Order: sequence, then structure tokens, then C-alpha cells
Amino acid sequence: MPAGVADHYALPVAAITTAGLAVISYFVYHKYRDQKSGQKKVPAGEAAVKIPDDDDHKIFIYFASQTGTAEGFANELADEAQEMGLHTEAVDFEEFDPDTFVEQKNVIILAATYGEGDPTDNASEFANWLSKEAQPGCLENMKFTVMGLGNRQYVHFNHFATVIDSKLAELGATRIHELGLGDDDADIDEDFAKWKDEGLWEAVMTQMMGIRERSASSASVGGKKELPDVRNKLNLVANFEKAKTNLPYDATVHGGGMDVISKFYFTADEATVKDIRELRQEPNPEEGLTTVHLDVDISTLPAARYRTADNLEILPRNPEWEVNAIAERFGCEDMLDMYVGFTRSLSCTKTVVKKPFPTPCTLREALTLYCDLNGHPTKAFVRDMCSTEAGALDPDELLLKWKGELVTVTEATCETFKASPISIGEFLQIVPRQKCRAYTISSSNLEHPRMISTTVGLIHHQRSGKGPFKGVTTQQLCTSARPGDKMWVQVRASSFRLPANPTAPIIMISAGTGIAPMRAFMRELSIKPRPAAKKIMLFGCRYRDKDWIYADETKEFAEKSGCKLFTAFSREQAEKIYVQDLVTTTAKADLEEALKGDAYVYICGTQSMGRSVIEALRTIGADVDKMRAEKRIVEELWG
Repeated sequence: MPAGVADHYALPVAAITTAGLAVISYFVYHKYRDQKSGQKKVPAGEAAVKIPDDDDHKIFIYFASQTGTAEGFANELADEAQEMGLHTEAVDFEEFDPDTFVEQKNVIILAATYGEGDPTDNASEFANWLSKEAQPGCLENMKFTVMGLGNRQYVHFNHFATVIDSKLAELGATRIHELGLGDDDADIDEDFAKWKDEGLWEAVMTQMMGIRERSASSASVGGKKELPDVRNKLNLVANFEKAKTNLPYDATVHGGGMDVISKFYFTADEATVKDIRELRQEPNPEEGLTTVHLDVDISTLPAARYRTADNLEILPRNPEWEVNAIAERFGCEDMLDMYVGFTRSLSCTKTVVKKPFPTPCTLREALTLYCDLNGHPTKAFVRDMCSTEAGALDPDELLLKWKGELVTVTEATCETFKASPISIGEFLQIVPRQKCRAYTISSSNLEHPRMISTTVGLIHHQRSGKGPFKGVTTQQLCTSARPGDKMWVQVRASSFRLPANPTAPIIMISAGTGIAPMRAFMRELSIKPRPAAKKIMLFGCRYRDKDWIYADETKEFAEKSGCKLFTAFSREQAEKIYVQDLVTTTAKADLEEALKGDAYVYICGTQSMGRSVIEALRTIGADVDKMRAEKRIVEELWG
């Protein structure tokens, strides 16, 4: 959200005091301080090895992260290293400084690849320096290793990490551990663990730290290891007041977001839902069968711009029952409408620290907007919660137990961790941040420049012994959103673009809500036709008269534009027929002709559907690798 929205409320005395006096005054007058929970400081374990505390022995763990995964892994590495007595610092590539970087001796990089092999947003400056400005031999004193995070469904799998790995070596740096390649299409957590287990820490100790023989105390030992209490390392203290002007002010606590995910909160715009309508012919929300068309008004947001088939990122709202459940768990139901603000903790060693979300806001707003209560507990969250229970729970056992299960943060907090002495203010800092969800825009800016449409299907999964799991954003948009509702949004560019050549053949293949970008193309081609371009659309769903969304629009477009339309309704006959089957059957001849004319192929749907479509295209002679290299195959896949 905009940083200017009530980010700082300074008391008169705060304007003339130093940060230190501000902290002291906080202890004097504030009534509801977070540290009033009776917590005890847990002694930190003795360092496993004695390493000099200087920059030559410090390990800088950089992360290039788009959704927070690389950042989470970087923080995990930092925690593990510190438990072994190593001095580390996790660094957001957004803070990259070339003069500082070339002087650093020990560097570990966690790098996600975004889009079509591109660097993440926070690493764009580093990528530019690496490719254009770095001088030969500038990294000859550096030792490094790189772990990439990507998805094999994309042609440029882990491209950015691969570039970093080779370029650092080219600039003179010494690689101490092989390049890791994580695959989000499989099990990226397992890939990360394997990369570590195959000699990362041994390489760090021997080649970075110069310790040839590790002592017994630094080696891995069996048995359950007590985790350092997370409460001892929190950089902030949460303060609660009935009046926002009574909150203590700390000039060393800044806005902007303390991690990759929370940056969205400070930059998003508040838009209004203009219209919402059901798209299925026979919806059944109770069974998860509902898909809606959502129109979002951006006419009051002068800076908001979009292009046809871009992505709209939406910050979801947790349902009221879930917020109330957390409040009841922490016994703070009477505090929900109090305002929360942050000051730096006395144990914080940083001169400046960023807040996790915009404040002042009410506790209700914080739990509703900024805490991922409906998501699966992350490894960091589980470890942090277990650390407060003095070894009563084993995080590894819990993570193994919950692997593949639809367990939510709310359920874990209220059931598994119900005995944890953690306070609500501490919980606000360690709970996973709520992520914005990206939905493909299904409108054209040529037709509606100040209104964005998107298409949303309810995520609904049955669970054994529990109620159904519903996606937090899709549940909100499909079952409770109404015209006039406000929501925090941001536009992000996508790779879905019509060919620059107006005569190039256009092939659109989608299933279910994957029709969203194709609908955007249909709207644009209706405004700005391409009569010389051959157009082919393949679409699949279960039933033509139950869940064929945008059916009338699609048929009308096909009739008026000359687009060849092929459909597959999987449940209307004994033998299921899917959209990918059309490639090698009824649509084969038309596709083969279009492919000879340098066609562009657009695919949107599930990852399994995308894989099947690609294989089918290969079967009919498409040179998939060549088309991908020429960016004539564009894919947007999920699940």
C-alpha cells in the first residue's frame, strides 16, 4: 500500500529526541507492550567453531527472489551457519552495491529465474552490472556458490542462476560448490536440501573458512537439537494503542517492507470492484464449482496502466472467522480494533530496520491483510514456533508429517502450537506474509483502458476428516466479493503479447480459466482485427452446457473473425477427450498449415495440460525448441 498512508505518527517529544530516547520513552508510557508476555531469554548455544568476526570470514548470502522462496532459503542458510558459529548476513539483491560486492570474500547466492529466463525484479541492477559493467578479474578474491530456483516447464530453466554461476567464475571468483538447480515443477525443497547435503557446509568450512579439520563440535550430531528461541532475535517490538497518535515513534523503523513479499504492501493501489458475474451455466459453490468474471475500476488511479493479457496482482483478505480464531488463540479479541506500530527491540543490532507491513493499522487489518493464515506452514514458521516450546516439538517431524497435507497456518497455530508462549505481537513478525495472487487479465486496454477484467475459478479441495480447503483469494472473489468492494492491486507485465507481425498465424490453446488471456486477445482482435492472420482456437472443459465459460463470446468471435474453433468436452462421452487431443486429431490439418507460416502458439492451463500440448505439437512436426528460442511459444501454466 502507499507508503504515505499513515506510516509515521510522531509524538511531539519524538520530533526532538534521538532514537535511543524514543525507545526509552516507549517503556515509560506505553500500556500494551508486546514483551509483557513473560517470555524468558533462552541462552544461545555455544558456537560450534571459533571463527574470527571480521569481513574476511563473513559469509554474505544474497537472494534474487520474486515470490519469497529464494529469500526463505537464504535466511535458512544464515540460521544454519550461525548455529555452526559462522558469521553471516542475508542480503536482498535490491541492496546490491558493486563497490561493496567486489570486496566481499565469501558469497552464497540463491537466485530465482523469472519469466522468460529473466532476473527477478530485485536483482535487475546486479544483472545489469554483471553483464555490462563488471571488470575482468574484479572478483579474484571471492569464493562463491550458487543455488538456482526455476521450473523445468519453462525453456529457460534456471537461466539467471546459470548466468551468475558462469559469469562470477569468468570474473575471477572461485567456485567452492557445484551449481544447484532447484525445480519447482518437482520438489524444490528436496532439491535445496540435496544441494546442501552434497557438501555445501564442508566446502564452506574448508575453502571459505580455511578449517581443514572440523572439530567434533562443529560436525553434525544425532539426536534432537534445541533451537534458539526466535523471540531472542526479533528486531522489532509490537506496540498496541487505542489511539494511533499514542503509539511510540521510532525513527529507525522504516517502511518499504522487510522482505520481498511485503514490498507489495507499500506500492499497491486501492481499486474498486465495478462488477462481478458468474460464468458457469450451472455453478455450485458448495462443491467448488464456480468461476467469476471480475471487473476492477482503475479510473481513480492515474498511474495504473495495463496492456492486454497482463497480470493483475491482488492482495486477498483472510475471512473473518479465521481472524477471530487467531485472536481467540492469543486471547486478544478485545485488541482487534487497537492500532499496532513497531519500535526497534533492545536486542536489535541493526541501525535501521524495516517494518513488516504499513503501520499504524489495526490488529484486525494486520491479521486480515498481511498474515498468510490460510497457507501451508513454511519451514521457517514451523522452526520458529517450535523454538518457543523448549524442545517439546520437533520441526522436522512436523514438516514430514504435514508434507502433502492441506494444513493451514491457522490450524497449526491453534492446534499444534496452542501451548506456545509466543505473544500476538511476536506472531505478527514470524507468521508468513500474505502473498499477492496474480491473475491473467482477460480484457484489452484498447477496449477498456481504465477497467481491468480477470477470470477467477474457486480453488476447492476435499480433506479427510476436515472441512474443504478453499483458496483464500478465490474464496473471497468467487463467494463474497461485491461491487463497490475495495482491494489492493498492482499490474505486472506478462509475456502474452500478440505477434508484432499482423499477418502471423495465431494459435490459442487453453482449458478452463486458462481462456483468460485468450479472451483478452479476442477483445483486442475485435477492436483491431487482423484479417490476414490465420487464427485457430482450441478450448477444453468438462461440459459444453455447464462450465464452458465465455461460450457466447467465443462463438461470436470465431464467426466474425474467421477464427477456426475446436472444442473438447471431457465428460460428454465415455472416453475422455481433452484439449491436447485436438492437436493430433480434428485440429491437426489446420495447425500444420499454420505452423508452416511461422505461427505463434499461446498455451494457458495446468502444467500437466501444458506438457501434453507441447508433446502433441512435437507429434505433428512442430519444432518446439526452435519456436521457444524465437519466443513463438508462450506458456502460462500453474498447479
